[in-house]
Amino acid sequence: MDNAAPGESIYDSDFVVDPQAVAKGGLQRIDHMAMALPADSLDSWVLFYKSILDFEADDEVVLPDPYGLVKSRALRSRCSTVRLPLNISENRNTAISHALSSYRGSGVHHIAFSCEDIFAEVSRAKESGVPLLDIPLNYYDDLAARFDFDEEFLSELAYYNVLYDRDAQGGELFHVYTDAFDGRFFFEILQRKNGYAGYGAANVPVRLAAMAKARNVAARQARL
Repeated sequence: MDNAAPGESIYDSDFVVDPQAVAKGGLQRIDHMAMALPADSLDSWVLFYKSILDFEADDEVVLPDPYGLVKSRALRSRCSTVRLPLNISENRNTAISHALSSYRGSGVHHIAFSCEDIFAEVSRAKESGVPLLDIPLNYYDDLAARFDFDEEFLSELAYYNVLYDRDAQGGELFHVYTDAFDGRFFFEILQRKNGYAGYGAANVPVRLAAMAKARNVAARQARL
């Protein structure tokens, strides 16, 4: 319903202008937008994007959530400027199922923004009070076992809760997540290097476990 007064736009009535100058950020563009879909709709949406919009579909991957399995298939435009990971789950308590229940149907699961300097951008986010997802320290112990990183670099990753992945061609991904808003929607900030084209699938179990922990803590606090 349009509540704008005569001579005003709906934006005048719906939003309040902040007179304070906002510091310029380093986010460049939307890298991808992930969707949560009902379990029986993945194939039909893949067919829609391929046949109507000429998108290309990556292989389906199965991701472990602490409460079940999540199936994900990413679609992208031919020029790879539009990326849409589609996610489903048949288990009722997974993060995807929680999002579907909250939305009462399909919805945007998270939006990822790209940047040129992940550490500078996360530092800016922390200073602005953005609630970032806490990553357990044992994740960085695992990174030390997988990659030849020095302790200073690992400490920096851990301090900023940055997740890391590397593909077989040497492409690198650095990414962080915000806490989920209302237990369903969140943002991702990422930096791709050397042609990395994936979505950090190796880190998804860590992210899902961290989000499940945060969700359980919030539920316990709500009962107090």
